[in-house]
Amino acid sequence: MFKRRLINLEFLIFLLLLPYPVFAQYSVGGGGKTPLLAERNSANDIDVYLVYGTNGVEVSYTSSSASHQWFRYRTKASDSEPVTAQQNGTTSVVQNVEEGYGYFVKESTGFTKYIWIIDYSKYKPELNALSVAENERRCDGVTLEGSGQIVPLYYHIPSGTQIELVRKFELKYNTLEWVENDRTFRTVYATDTISGNPFGRYFPLSLYADTEFELTGDLFARYFNEEKTVISDLFTAVALQISADTTMVSSDSGFTQESDNGAFSAPLEVHFTAYANEPVANSFVWKIYLIEDSTQFMLNYRGSELDYIFEREGKYRVELTVLDRTGTCEDQSVSYDVEISDFYWDAPNAFSPGSSSGINDEFKIVYRSIVSFKGWIFNRWGNEIFHWTNPELGWDGKKGGKYVAPGVYFYVLEAKGSDGKTHKKTGSINILRSKTNRDEVVE
Repeated sequence: MFKRRLINLEFLIFLLLLPYPVFAQYSVGGGGKTPLLAERNSANDIDVYLVYGTNGVEVSYTSSSASHQWFRYRTKASDSEPVTAQQNGTTSVVQNVEEGYGYFVKESTGFTKYIWIIDYSKYKPELNALSVAENERRCDGVTLEGSGQIVPLYYHIPSGTQIELVRKFELKYNTLEWVENDRTFRTVYATDTISGNPFGRYFPLSLYADTEFELTGDLFARYFNEEKTVISDLFTAVALQISADTTMVSSDSGFTQESDNGAFSAPLEVHFTAYANEPVANSFVWKIYLIEDSTQFMLNYRGSELDYIFEREGKYRVELTVLDRTGTCEDQSVSYDVEISDFYWDAPNAFSPGSSSGINDEFKIVYRSIVSFKGWIFNRWGNEIFHWTNPELGWDGKKGGKYVAPGVYFYVLEAKGSDGKTHKKTGSINILRSKTNRDEVVE
């Protein structure tokens, strides 16, 4: 409760220190339609009113005192002239108000407040036609052209400086918007507010679909129910909006691509998909090249979708270029960097099948970037025990569904690596068993 009283006291002190009565106010009435407070220029303590015709227009001022005098000025308040007003108690009214003047009241307290009157009926915009200019910046916007007359609206602040009362117009058009979750485009009906004369000006609009333009205004005219609308012919869009994504695909051999410090193991098959605002976009070009030598192209492919298998070690860049149907606009904003690791492999020298599930119970090589593979297991007499072609798989120590006897066996491995070379590796593998199972093959 104490805090609330303190705040009220501070507010009372604030009121007492004001140089003018806080409830003193102006009002504007009359004319063919209800006047509009179009702009409140607080920095210069002036309000701008639009009236629709000056017939019967009057301005009034109400104060706590009857001791005040009206003035008006054309350019500067210092060159003002007194105005006769009808006094009724603490309210005074100026009749036969003329547009193009600033009106204000002086009180004994020294308070001065200004209002400016503009007869909007004399300055209504004429909108007769609308078109889009052909220019070199069509990829990111348009220049609007039209016929008609849009006369600037001006007023003078008390110091004499002329200020433009800015008109506003509405521009409506269709475009497309990318929906990331659905991976598709949807139609958007856009409405932009234009400040100032819209004709002969360039506007950076995102126009991704053929559209008509609808210009309406100005918004002052809307208030007076006098707004006009013009519609352009169909505009042929050329601006591009593109997106793309990638999908890792298993190669025909079924090898798994494993990431190693940001690099991928070959072979890496990737499906690239481009999305664009078709039919505006109608040309898709994918380029793949080595980053260290941009002149060495691995691929130059036309189409919105691309499947590519990276088999050689190195750092690659995948770039997408999209052209519009007229060849005016080009978009190269989509690119990917892909690193393929160098070739490496190694093989164990012992394993223990059937002893402990999941722990050293399979003969598998450790590798990266093997493009093609063949492997064989032989017994001591040179008989083939096992053969496989996928390095991701291995030998479980069986032949014909039964574990082979413990002992030494031999492997022969052959692979093509991401370095483009064919590699061979031979060695022995020792099968360790704690005891002989009944289903062992006796050799």
